[in-house]
This record gives sequence, C-alpha cells and structure tokens, in this order.
Amino acid sequence: MGAIRFAQETNQTLTDFFSEDSAKVGASAIDKLSNLKHIANISDDMQKMLWNQSPSSTDKHIAGKLSLCLGLPIMIHNNYATELCIT
Repeated sequence: MGAIRFAQETNQTLTDFFSEDSAKVGASAIDKLSNLKHIANISDDMQKMLWNQSPSSTDKHIAGKLSLCLGLPIMIHNNYATELCIT
C-alpha cells in the first residue's frame, strides 16, 4: 500500500517484478523433507493467485510480486544476492 501511495504522490507507475515459482510435493507426510518430487509446471491461474497473495499469507512472509518505482524508499533486511553488491 505504501508503494502505491508513493507512486501516486510522485505521479509514477509501479513496475512489477514477479517471483519464479515451482512446486514440490512430498511422497508421504512422514518422509516429507527428504523425498520431494518436483512438479515442472504451475497453471497460469495458480501462478496469478500466488503472485497476488499478501506476504503475510506465507510462512516466510515473502511476496510473490515486488512493485517498485524510481525513488521509492526501500530497506534491505537480508542481502541474499551478494553478487549484486547491495548494502
């Protein structure tokens, strides 16, 4: 909501950056972590639903879509992409 407000106040358009998702399904509930099968495709409808979920709907609070515009204040909590030299 803050990004939308900032874009409106500065007369800019937000650019959306989308996650690259894949699904994994466990062979059994007991062996869930060690025996995962990769599903190659997620339907378009499922992908759109994942992108539009709020970050609070996931256990790691990660958004599926990041909306940014020039000058938007951001805060980097954890720099996982160290090759980008973000500090």
